[in-house]
Amino acid sequence: MTTYLVSRFNPAAYTMRGFDQAEIISHIDGEVLGKVKQGDIFVGVFPLRIAAAICALGGRVMNLRFNLPTDKVGKELSAGEINTLGAVLREYRVVRKVNTVTETTVRCYSDFYLAGLVEWLGDMGYELKAPATKFADGLAATSAGDVVVGAFLPMQAAQIGEKGATFVDFDLTDLPAHLREKQDELGADDIDTLRGRLVAYDVEESVPTDAGLVTGAIA
Repeated sequence: MTTYLVSRFNPAAYTMRGFDQAEIISHIDGEVLGKVKQGDIFVGVFPLRIAAAICALGGRVMNLRFNLPTDKVGKELSAGEINTLGAVLREYRVVRKVNTVTETTVRCYSDFYLAGLVEWLGDMGYELKAPATKFADGLAATSAGDVVVGAFLPMQAAQIGEKGATFVDFDLTDLPAHLREKQDELGADDIDTLRGRLVAYDVEESVPTDAGLVTGAIA
C-alpha cells in the first residue's frame, strides 16, 4: 500500500496530520491511475471524476474539509490558516452513477467555469435559480430538494448532500493543460468543443480510522 500526497495543494497541512511519509506527486494523470493498487491512499484536492476513478481502482481518497470563505477562494492558504478555519480530515468514497435527475430548474454555483457554465446550461434548456459566483454563497442559499449543478470537489458534494439537495457535477474531460488557468474565460461554445458533460455521483464521507492520523481540528 502506498500513500500519495499531491504537492500542489499545501502539503504541510497534511504532513502534520500523519502523512509525513507519503510519496509526493505533482498531479494525478493516466499514468498515476494506472499504478493504483488496492488500499492505496491519495491525499489532496481532486475533482469528483478523479476521485471516482481512484475509488473504482480500489484506492482511497482523503481530504481536509473546512469552510472556505469567499474572499479566500483561489488563494494559497498556509497550513496555519487552514487550521484556523477548523479543518478536519475526512475520507470520501466516490462512485459514478447513472444521472437520474430530470428537473429542468436547477441551482448553479461553482468556484470554476461559472459564466460559461450558466450560458451552456441555458442553451440546454435549463432554468437557473439565481446563479452564485462562489460555492459558499450558493450553498448558503440551497434548500432541501434543490438540484445543484457545478464543478465540485468531494467535500463540496458532501456539503450539498447534507442540505438535502441533489448535486450533478459538471466535467470537462478534454480540458487541455494550457486552459486550466483560464477556466472562467470559457464560453458555451468552448464547453461544447471540449465535450462538457453532466455526471452524477454518490459521495460518502467518513472519518478515517487509520492509526497515526490526526482527523480532528488542530488548534
